[in-house]
Amino acid sequence: MVEDGKVVSILPKALSKERIYTTMLPNGFPEKYLKIALNGVKETEAIKKIREASKKGVILDGRPGVGKSIACTWKIAKLLQYREISNPLYLSCVAFPDLKTLYNTYKEYDCFMIDDLIAALPPPRLELVQEILYFAELQEKYLFITSNSFTDLAKALPEALLSRLRSYCELHKIKENKDLRLP
Repeated sequence: MVEDGKVVSILPKALSKERIYTTMLPNGFPEKYLKIALNGVKETEAIKKIREASKKGVILDGRPGVGKSIACTWKIAKLLQYREISNPLYLSCVAFPDLKTLYNTYKEYDCFMIDDLIAALPPPRLELVQEILYFAELQEKYLFITSNSFTDLAKALPEALLSRLRSYCELHKIKENKDLRLP
């Protein structure tokens, strides 16, 4: 828009919590994570690390229960809120969705969260995860990975993929020892 010879930019309105919730929930994000991430997360070490991340790819590595998944969900919600992304996908390596459907649709997403990535994935799942990782890196999509042992995972990945991940993603080791799930 031009006003008195000056260009005026109109920024789109930030998305509401409700809109973020209704976008992320059908894309696989667990309702529990969304409720925590959208209703005032605690400033954990994982939140601090993901807040400071400057690359489009982030790997959070650490013990179970230290807040890695919540931190990634929170960051993706922020990216949605400010319209930097519009269609994120959550993929749990523990509770894997239908492979055929995922193979046919993963290119529709503009952000990926791969939760609990482990070295012991069965070959068809590992192949799909690798394809998604290559796609995200080559298309410069946001990529968030959580792992309880990136060292073990790195041994299972092909060297070419590991090289791409190391260049595209920031690796943050969460040193917190307390399981935040427990009271």
